[in-house]
Amino acid sequence: MTPGDRQRTVDFQLSDHEVDPETHLIKLGGEFDLYTAPELEERLAALLEEGKRRIVINLLEVTFIDSTGLRVIISALKRLQGVGGALALVCVNEDLLQVFEITGLDRLLPIHGTHEEGLAAVAEDA
Repeated sequence: MTPGDRQRTVDFQLSDHEVDPETHLIKLGGEFDLYTAPELEERLAALLEEGKRRIVINLLEVTFIDSTGLRVIISALKRLQGVGGALALVCVNEDLLQVFEITGLDRLLPIHGTHEEGLAAVAEDA
């Protein structure tokens, strides 16, 4: 396999919407990895620039996450905490939950079963 063979069809979706002036919901789908994480990283940076302080990342349709995806989430958490904000995840996928447990990420930020629960959590934490 040559480096050119590494190009692949990207199975990744990102959509988001404003909940209120300080709160935003981001929905991801597909593979959240080295190739796709920069898209979320750029979107998160833009949201923080816009003044968002409460962000919920919905991972219900994510099928895979690697260390780059985890780094983006941890970086967002640190940046939000630095401005008095909050971040929550929405995830029910057992494989992903196991990754969060193994890495200790489940102890750093709340993981919820629905985006409504995640939005309630960030409203309380901020």
